[in-house]
Amino acid sequence: MQINMKRRLSIYHIYAIPTTAYLLLFFYIPIITIIVYSFWIGGPFYEFKPGFTLENYVRFLTSRVTQNVMI
Repeated sequence: MQINMKRRLSIYHIYAIPTTAYLLLFFYIPIITIIVYSFWIGGPFYEFKPGFTLENYVRFLTSRVTQNVMI
């Protein structure tokens, strides 16, 4: 009984692999990439340089358009 239950659990884990891979590839990796890029330093012509700055968030939150939309 115990061995059969363990075998059944391992089969369920195998069935979860494609779903996990799909979520990782098409959801989690792009979200993480967007978050990392949002802290990079923006240059001219939309070129981003690795670094850490909160300037992008300050500019977004103090924008007149953002303030009007939030109200």
